[in-house]
Amino acid sequence: MTHTPLELAKAVFILLITIMSSGCGPGPQLPFTEKSSPDNKFSFRIAISEPREILGCEFCRRPFYVYATIQNNLSSEVFNVFETRLENDGVPFNDQNISLRWVSRNTLIVCLRASDLPKKGYHVSMEKIMVVSDLDNC
Repeated sequence: MTHTPLELAKAVFILLITIMSSGCGPGPQLPFTEKSSPDNKFSFRIAISEPREILGCEFCRRPFYVYATIQNNLSSEVFNVFETRLENDGVPFNDQNISLRWVSRNTLIVCLRASDLPKKGYHVSMEKIMVVSDLDNC
């Protein structure tokens, strides 16, 4: 069975796309921190995932991914709050890079600080419905 050059080119192109797309996304989520609200009604969790390895790019600067969820401890319901990218300079994240603080029984602030990049953060309020808003100068 012989293949035309066009068929071979298509096969190589599909193979390259498959390899490239499988290496660019986030890896498995790993727990980073969890804090309960002052009244223990909610638990806020942050998980991070390292980017998958990219062949031939072991030292490339790649973003990490940060995931936040909140659990209602009375009903065990879990809600996604946000997911975002956060640059990393190769040093593992610590509480200086990702921090969260409850400011009342149903409001919290999450700050994300990557090395040498602008800080970003989120204000999360859970009165009757959950409201997530961006926070400047966290």
